[in-house]
Amino acid sequence: MGIWLDILRLAADGNSAAARELLELKLPITLRDFVFSGAERRKYQGPVPDAVARYISKLSSSEGSLARFREYDLVDYVVDDVVAAVRRTLVLVQVIRARPDSSLDDLVTAFPWDSGLKRAAEWKRARIARLISSMIAAGLPLPRSAGLAVEEVEEIYPFDEIAFATSNKRIEQSWWDFKKQQDLDAYYLTIVDSDQRADVDSEVVDYGSISVAKIVLGTDAGLDHETILDLHVLGRELGPELTNLMEGLHESKPSDGYRPIAWHNVFWCLSSDYEGLHLNLSQVDPFCERDLELSEHIADNYREVVGASRPVIYRRRKTLHAACEQKLLVRMRARFASGTTEATDHM
Repeated sequence: MGIWLDILRLAADGNSAAARELLELKLPITLRDFVFSGAERRKYQGPVPDAVARYISKLSSSEGSLARFREYDLVDYVVDDVVAAVRRTLVLVQVIRARPDSSLDDLVTAFPWDSGLKRAAEWKRARIARLISSMIAAGLPLPRSAGLAVEEVEEIYPFDEIAFATSNKRIEQSWWDFKKQQDLDAYYLTIVDSDQRADVDSEVVDYGSISVAKIVLGTDAGLDHETILDLHVLGRELGPELTNLMEGLHESKPSDGYRPIAWHNVFWCLSSDYEGLHLNLSQVDPFCERDLELSEHIADNYREVVGASRPVIYRRRKTLHAACEQKLLVRMRARFASGTTEATDHM
């Protein structure tokens, strides 16, 4: 029996504490373990690192260079995604135990779907039915109430964490999702590997293959103190520049609402995406993540704004965000692509 089934069985037996311990502690280490090489450097080993390495080896030269530079980040992304998937099935078992008379539709409503999932209700119903049928087929002691009398399904889940985590299809999907999340397809830096030094100290970064956004997060372990200080200095300069840019748009079109669009969305997003810069932009509660929320909040609280429909606010938000990000990236390139070793020696 694998860890995934152990987790579900413990939960079905009412031992949620032990199930959570396996989920949070044992499962991640089983998928991705650590060893220490020379100079106290940590290396990954295990089924997920091996699967990621195999996937990267089959990529094109340019894509492979980017993926190798972010290899451990991708491993972490896959592991976190798998742990989240197992956690959702654990929650399903807990809900079934707590509410044994729940209908299938009740369970669809209670299930903690991924926040980014966009699926029809029928698809979700079929997924829950398949999960429950698979749990019953695996011998989990679930309550056999009328609410769990699900229809026959063509295929059951094996709840095999290794196979689930390491399939080529999953690694490929995780890589595309990871690139989208990190904006790796938009702004690239080039990685040049020195032939004279074998360890990670030999890697030199130049513009063309990793995300500028990731660099300015300031969280890469390899960023030296000088680079981090440069980022902070640049952020102090950029904060007022971005504010002035927004104010310029406001002055040219005062009724378009660029101030509240910045305060309740764009400046929040920029501060998060480029947190290593410490931009110190004005952010006013509430943060309106979605355009519908933003347009409704502006319509209710900023009566001077003309045209506060969702499509109009969407266009203005995109305009402001693009203008701010363009200025930010131009300044980043000017500061860090000047050829100085202080800015470009990443490792």
